[in-house]
Parts: sequence; C-alpha cells; structure tokens
Amino acid sequence: MINSSYPEYEPISLRGAGAFGYVIEAYDRNRDARVAIKRTHKVGTKLSREYQVLAELKECEQCVKMLETFYTVNDDGKVIQNVVFEYVSRKFLLTQALSRLSWKMSRRTAITSLCRK
Repeated sequence: MINSSYPEYEPISLRGAGAFGYVIEAYDRNRDARVAIKRTHKVGTKLSREYQVLAELKECEQCVKMLETFYTVNDDGKVIQNVVFEYVSRKFLLTQALSRLSWKMSRRTAITSLCRK
C-alpha cells in the first residue's frame, strides 16, 4: 500500500538520521501508543533484507518489536519504506544496560571469589 502521508501516525519528533534514512517518534492513533518509524528509500521491488530479518525476529523477547511496514511517496515521487517499531525510550535502554552490567559484575565477583578458594 502506498500513501502520501502517515495515515495512522502523528509525527512527534525526529529521533535520528543516517545515510540511508531517518527515524521519527510518532503517536499511533490505533494502538494509542508512541512508536518509532524508520523511513528509508525503497530500492527495487524486493523486500529489504532488514525487513526479512526483523520479520523473523518478531517474537524474540530481546528485540525491539517491528509492528508493521507501509510505503509512502515523498515530494520527489520516490517510494519510501516505513518500518514501524515499538517505541523504546533512552531511559529504558540505559536501565537495561546498567542492569546487565551489574549482573556481569556480580557474576565476575562470584567467579573471582570461587577461584580464590
């Protein structure tokens, strides 16, 4: 499906940009939740490899969930692939990273103390 706008999404802010596209934070009216939308130029007619990998990881608890993909046309007439993800805040990511670091440090301390005995 190709649309010229975000039919179910209300853009909030630009979250990042790179060589192939950018990510926006948006409000999903249907889910009543914030989402992240990665927008990249569509090249060719095949599904992108990234989309195929993300579709396979959809049920993985350790991965950010891909919710859907849709296509739009930009002002230059180019097709844009929009991949919608659940929104994960920086605060959550930092908390998770610190939690893993704490677990690794606790494990290292336990192993070190066992090795000393």
